[in-house]
Amino acid sequence: MADTGAGTHATVGSGLNPSPALLVGALGVFVVGLVARLVPLLRGGGLTGFNRYDDGVNFSGALGLVHGRLPYRDFLWLHPPGMQLALAPFAASSYLIGEPAAFVVARLGWIVVGSLTAVLVGRLLLPAGWFAGLFGGLFCALFWPAVVSTQTVRLEGVASLLLVIALLLLTAEPPRGRVTTRAVVFAGALLGFCATVKIWGVVTVLVLVADLPPLRSRTGLRRGLIGAALAALALPAAFAAINSEGQRFPARDFGAALAGSQECVTADDPSALILTDSVGRNIRRGCPLVIDLGGYSHDLGRTDEARRRANDAFQAFALSYLGSGDRAILTRFTTDGGWSKATDRAIRRWPAVAQSGQQSVRVPR
Repeated sequence: MADTGAGTHATVGSGLNPSPALLVGALGVFVVGLVARLVPLLRGGGLTGFNRYDDGVNFSGALGLVHGRLPYRDFLWLHPPGMQLALAPFAASSYLIGEPAAFVVARLGWIVVGSLTAVLVGRLLLPAGWFAGLFGGLFCALFWPAVVSTQTVRLEGVASLLLVIALLLLTAEPPRGRVTTRAVVFAGALLGFCATVKIWGVVTVLVLVADLPPLRSRTGLRRGLIGAALAALALPAAFAAINSEGQRFPARDFGAALAGSQECVTADDPSALILTDSVGRNIRRGCPLVIDLGGYSHDLGRTDEARRRANDAFQAFALSYLGSGDRAILTRFTTDGGWSKATDRAIRRWPAVAQSGQQSVRVPR
């Protein structure tokens, strides 16, 4: 592909010159992306609330990395290591601003990543027409799976951004009508990093290596699709407006309950450790780093919630880990979400020193 004639026809992602109208459109898509991601969070748990289990796993892994712990060697990690590298600058900021604030900054950073990705999707499609560019950008900004994956620090956000940048490089059309070797090499590096974030990125690389032609809009269908496209945008926009994500986390009350801790603090969800500024403290105390308690059910042989409850090895491991410190934060698992009745009874026998709904801080005995 490198240094070969690309022809003179317009391709997706090619031949664009900035103009005020393009900048206004890009800004509009970006703002829509921000609003679609922030509103459900603020209506739910907020930036300091519990969102989805995976974000705590990802960020606590990055905290472990900046404290000298290595994935696979020192703690369980079920993905390639690229996500921890991407989050490492945010995790390192916890030395200055604390883990809860660093977690918030990382979440905001991923919201920006999702909004920027929507702008670049529009940029990629714009040569096929203003409608294709605007619709593609707004659809990416509002499409609920894309929103959810970039509301907080999940794997898909950074991988999607790098993929779109790589596509822009591979379909760009410089004045000579060729894609340069430098652009191909850089795009390949971005795609390679995608595969180190989530292993499914390998599939993306294989598809592009197969050199599938870029998608083009068809002029004859454009006008007839405008109404349907607007309706398609209205549905995800409405869903984003009325939905809420996450739940409130009583960081102040739980933090006070941990003030007397002299040993390790354990938790069934790593977000609780981050939001109480406990990951680094645990590491400095020589505590085991367990960032994905549920993930051990894969390692111990069973995966789904029902089988997890019947997995004696996982139940024993979880109870042993949670009871290994002098405080345990319980927020995620219940008899509906992974605990056996015996494990649940054992945990409930531990005295609660702080309680908020189903969430509690307990003293293992």
